[in-house]
Amino acid sequence: MFLEAENLNDLNSVATKLIDTLTGSTQGGPMLSFVPGVWIEQSYLLEQTFKTIAETVNCQHEAKEVTEKVNKWAKDATNGLIQSVLPHPLLPTTRFVLANALYFKGRWSQSFNKMFTRDSKFFLLDGNSMEVPFMTSHEMQFISTFDDCKVVRLPYKKSIAHKAAFSMYVILPYNRYGLWPLLEKGIGLKMIFSDQAEFNKMVRGAKPAMGLKVSQICHKSFFEVNEEGTEAAAVTAISGPMGCLSLPPPPVDFVADRPFMFLVRDDKSEMVLFMGHVINPLLG
Repeated sequence: MFLEAENLNDLNSVATKLIDTLTGSTQGGPMLSFVPGVWIEQSYLLEQTFKTIAETVNCQHEAKEVTEKVNKWAKDATNGLIQSVLPHPLLPTTRFVLANALYFKGRWSQSFNKMFTRDSKFFLLDGNSMEVPFMTSHEMQFISTFDDCKVVRLPYKKSIAHKAAFSMYVILPYNRYGLWPLLEKGIGLKMIFSDQAEFNKMVRGAKPAMGLKVSQICHKSFFEVNEEGTEAAAVTAISGPMGCLSLPPPPVDFVADRPFMFLVRDDKSEMVLFMGHVINPLLG
C-alpha cells in the first residue's frame, strides 16, 4: 500500500487529487507546478493510459536529438532555473526516459528584515569557517528540540483557498559534524534497477525477461532562499536500457552556522516537495 492506495487505479486517483490540491488555487500563496515527461523508444507499443502523456522517440538513431529534447523540456518546466537534466547524451540502447519537474516559489508568512542580515561565521565540515550572510528574525518561531538536533518551521503565506499549508523545515544538528548521521536515514529503490523490474503497466507485453529496467537516475535542483521567501526547482530523469498542562518551554536560539538539512512540505497532506542539505552556503 502506498499513499493509502489499495491498487494502481486507486493510487492514480489519490495522486491526481493530491497534485490538484497542491497546485490549484494558489492565488495569494506559493506558486507550485508539477510537470511529468515520458519519452519511449518508438519500437515499443504503449498501454492506452500512457499514450496521452508519452512521446515516442528514436533513441537508436537520434539519441543526441532526444537528449536535447529532454533538456529543453526541463528548462521550460522549471522557468529556466534548470538548464538541463541529462549531463551526457543518451545511449542508443536507451529505451525510455521518465522525468518529472517541480517548481515552487513562496513568500514567508513573516518576511525577514534585510536590515538585520549580517555576515557571520559558518563552520565547514573540514574544520574551516567562512563569512556568509545570515538572515535574522527576533519574532517567535516554531522550534522543536530532539536528542541530536533541533528543527525550525518557517511557514509560507497561504493561498486564499487555504487548500495547502507549505512550510520550510531546517534541521540543525547540535554537533558541528553531525550532518551525515542525519542523512543516513534514507530510502533505497532496488527493484527498478534489477532484471526483475516490471514495466508491463507502461509498455504493452513488457516482461522481466525483456530486460527493460532502470540504468540511471539523473537529478538536478535549484534552491534559493532570501528574506522574502524561496524559489526552487527540481528535475529527476530516469532512463533505462534494454496530554497535560505544562509550563512553556524556555526560549531556544536557532543559529544555522554549520551544515544542516532542509525540506519543504505541505503540512496538511505531509507531502515533502523538496529535501536537501547545505554544506557550503556559497556553493551554487
